[in-house]
Amino acid sequence: MHDILEQYKDTVAAQLYGHTHYDEFHIFNDRATNTKPFSVALIPGSLTTYQNFNPSFRVYTYNRTSGSILDWQQYTANVTEANLNGYADWAPTYTPLTTYGFNALAPGDFQNFISRMQTNDTLFNEFAFNAYRNDWGSVLFVHTLLQSLSLVLHAINRLPVLKILCFTICFASPCTGKCKKSLLCRAATANNDLYKQVQISALCV
Repeated sequence: MHDILEQYKDTVAAQLYGHTHYDEFHIFNDRATNTKPFSVALIPGSLTTYQNFNPSFRVYTYNRTSGSILDWQQYTANVTEANLNGYADWAPTYTPLTTYGFNALAPGDFQNFISRMQTNDTLFNEFAFNAYRNDWGSVLFVHTLLQSLSLVLHAINRLPVLKILCFTICFASPCTGKCKKSLLCRAATANNDLYKQVQISALCV
């Protein structure tokens, strides 16, 4: 798919995805040098509460002539409050232009965003908080629960299960060190084979 997208980069106006359950993006860089971003996969999270996150959805603003994405508004509902009140209150949470300081949503702007987050912890933590769909509390609860569960699983030699749990455990708040590095690396390139290229080695290795 990477090669097809690069070949038709002037035709494909946007990539809109689901599936990962996180509010995130992945940058597609050129194959030859891995330094020229030509497209971005935009992933808005999901309506499901999988991995104990709040449900969310996104409304895009786009240019009807070119098809390019101009901005988006993210909405999230707090599940705890919804269960208490009997209804979900869908609240606007952020837009990339206003919240993250994007000038536009071209591939190069996302690359610049990653560079800014590397040195700006406040900006990164806001991005990470939105990636977890506005619910550090649930992540912390799951983190504590899985730490206890991992001890039991280790005792009964269920090591493969531990590998599955590791992803959730390492992404507990606050997201620093390996957690920050993993989240930024995940966004830096959509091609796993290019993770260790020179341009992103300091970020992804």
